[in-house]
Amino acid sequence: MEKKLRLLHFIYNWPWSIVWMLGCLGLAGLLIVFGTFLPIFDSLQNLKEVSNVLIYSGKAISYLAVLGPVYVILCIVVAITYYKKHVYRQWLGMAWRTEYLRKYMKQSVSKITSLNIQLVPDVQRNIVVSKAFNRNLKYTFVDYHTDKIAIFIRIPASDECVKILNDMKPRLLDYIKRQSSDFRFSNFEARNNYLVVEGTKIKSKNS
Repeated sequence: MEKKLRLLHFIYNWPWSIVWMLGCLGLAGLLIVFGTFLPIFDSLQNLKEVSNVLIYSGKAISYLAVLGPVYVILCIVVAITYYKKHVYRQWLGMAWRTEYLRKYMKQSVSKITSLNIQLVPDVQRNIVVSKAFNRNLKYTFVDYHTDKIAIFIRIPASDECVKILNDMKPRLLDYIKRQSSDFRFSNFEARNNYLVVEGTKIKSKNS
């Protein structure tokens, strides 16, 4: 199962490689343009040496940006191998279901943490636990197929975070059922470090 989850993690995170790739290319372009035109102005003599560094950095970032499309291509190949049929529909289904599930499970952290005030120890502890729980959500995935769904929720390491998850389970299962009403779901089952709930497509009477 761990191998399967690593595969899902690889497939799901491909959008970030595009953002990273475009960001690197854009930054590289700005640095190269800045480094090219800066020495033209004699009044900016002190910045000429800096411009040389920027030109080099821009080129270096351009080279790194090549890794972005390579990663995207690898993700596409892996997704095609894994899903085999209806690749992009299932891939997109996996992506948006995973994103909405994570948002639903995410714990709200009070905005008072950004204020320069002294918090009582219990409030401080609750904030720390909520942030730890939210960080753990990056390991939660939805494995979506046309006729079946498997939802993998990572069990947190700390007892306090596990308590949050246990308190959430009843309404979480209800949320999962409402989001995919055309599937029949099992109850949560613990498998290694994950809680897993599986759903099978409800066949229509006409099929």
